[in-house]
Amino acid sequence: MMTPDQECRLVKLEAYVVEAAGKSPGEFWRGFDDLAGDLGEEAYADDADGELIERYTSLLANADEGGFAVPPEAMGVARP
Repeated sequence: MMTPDQECRLVKLEAYVVEAAGKSPGEFWRGFDDLAGDLGEEAYADDADGELIERYTSLLANADEGGFAVPPEAMGVARP
């Protein structure tokens, strides 16, 4: 089950992705990271809630479709 904090961050991120037009990729991902906090790590944890996983990956897909290539760390993967 998602926590209220996770739900709140997802709602803010969903609005942020919709309003992202005109931002540079760097600016977009800095803002995304500020809102998400450790949500990516939580969504990719072994015991992550199914709804959290689905909504978070949907956010990443929407960002990608909006022209913002998703960096590995947004998918719970540390950069080498």
